[in-house]
Amino acid sequence: MTKHEFIMRLFDNGYGLTLDQIERAEAYAIDDAACQTFDEQEAIELIPTAREVYIEQLHDCGDMLEMREYLYKTLYTPQERNGQITDSQVYRLWFAVGRAE
Repeated sequence: MTKHEFIMRLFDNGYGLTLDQIERAEAYAIDDAACQTFDEQEAIELIPTAREVYIEQLHDCGDMLEMREYLYKTLYTPQERNGQITDSQVYRLWFAVGRAE
């Protein structure tokens, strides 16, 4: 998944994550790719796959509470859990990735 596709999917026409939150999700994907190898070039090549894994894990969240916990885990440190993720953002992403059935 390209960076543009990743951003657009998470932004969801302005109803999903904020750009700051998306920046943190991108950093999480980059870190995840870097953890898979010690080769710097290979890490760069793994970033598109890490973005896809991030979205797939988001998709696998069965309910909104689970998705909220996943977003907290990937976007913020424990000290920052003071409501940056809104309920409407969680619902919108939950709906957008096909969990609302």
